[in-house]
Amino acid sequence: MKLCDRWRYIFYCEGRLSADERETVEAHLAECAECRRDVEMMQATMTTFERGESEELPPLPRELVNAAVAHARAQFVPLLSQLNAALWAKL
Repeated sequence: MKLCDRWRYIFYCEGRLSADERETVEAHLAECAECRRDVEMMQATMTTFERGESEELPPLPRELVNAAVAHARAQFVPLLSQLNAALWAKL
């Protein structure tokens, strides 16, 4: 895991990481106050949703939103480019 991999923290908060990945994230969080703050905010947001108190959600840090958008673009833009090329090839 690369350091400050904020996208992975969502999986950490959801309990979807392997034991090794979880240990790696926890070791990084022990040393990185900024990431620790982000994870605490994610956990608070998830708890708020679980309680049905969505009006009281804390704001997400801009860096976290930017990281999520960048990850989505990296995953889907190449796929959309391939789909677009395939569609044009059929015309």
